[in-house]
Amino acid sequence: MKLLILPPLIFLICSCQAQDQFDWLNGQWVNQKNGSIEEWVLHSDELIGKAYGVENGDTTIYETLTITKKEDDWFYVADVSHNSEPTHFKMTLIEPGHFICKNPDHDFPKQIEYILKDERLTVTISDDQKAINFEFKRPSD
Repeated sequence: MKLLILPPLIFLICSCQAQDQFDWLNGQWVNQKNGSIEEWVLHSDELIGKAYGVENGDTTIYETLTITKKEDDWFYVADVSHNSEPTHFKMTLIEPGHFICKNPDHDFPKQIEYILKDERLTVTISDDQKAINFEFKRPSD
């Protein structure tokens, strides 16, 4: 009987970890400059995201994103059509409303940073030479 209780308990603990760490990111975010959308949904023990645009009723997905835990480390995984494999960025800082992840071997970006401040989400992608900021806000109801 004890063995039957353990697997659901482990699943619940993992799910709560993702929810506790990244619940602030859950939902839809609209880019204030170009109207593109980044959307995150909690699925079991990870967050699944996608970045897309809608033009003339047609949706174009730019990338599929995942925030997942492997062993003791969290990873931000970006799957874009022009790369043959998804790119993994290891999270080096996790705070409420803020995380930084890095992959020094990737061409660009080498670092991705998410910051939530005053109901606005800033995503910065960078390397040693340049940084590009994307400003997001939740859509009005």
